[in-house]
Amino acid sequence: MNQSRSLTPEREEIKKIKCPAIESSKFLCDRNAEYLIEGTLYCGIHTWRLLHPVAEPRSITIEYPGTLPLALRKNRGNTTHWDRAKETKNMRETAYWLIHEARGDQKLHFNRATIHIHQWWCGKALDVSGLASASSALVDAFMDGPEPVIDDDGPEIVVTTSYGHTRVPHKNERRVTVTVTEIEEAP
Repeated sequence: MNQSRSLTPEREEIKKIKCPAIESSKFLCDRNAEYLIEGTLYCGIHTWRLLHPVAEPRSITIEYPGTLPLALRKNRGNTTHWDRAKETKNMRETAYWLIHEARGDQKLHFNRATIHIHQWWCGKALDVSGLASASSALVDAFMDGPEPVIDDDGPEIVVTTSYGHTRVPHKNERRVTVTVTEIEEAP
């Protein structure tokens, strides 16, 4: 026996309620709200998103003040090995303590990661290859100490390395930030 059921007036009113979730920066969701979560009606898609939140990837960022040392830049042929070794040691040591402060009590160890290096510059900016060579000591510091954040900076662990530049109006605002972000293993 196939009987067609008509919806009650209350049920018809519920069908007209739209989901209140924000779909983009300008628009609300235009789907019908069907599921009640904590006193609010949502559509099926936003109900799923509320019940199954996506975890933010873990990351750590350090900020190296000022500019990178001249001895570590790629086109500094007039500097001696000992000048570069001294600057590398000092920079790695400074970065190690910056990592220690940024980490706090967290135990961070990433099996796979991405690295983003960003330079805020005033005057003359380093090109990407100069920034890469000068900031390598900052990246190497993530492998130092008894609890390294990453084991190696090779392509097996560091999947992507990206660089960015932003001009700032004053010299005292110059800095370099290095962000290491964990990549979740595929299930």
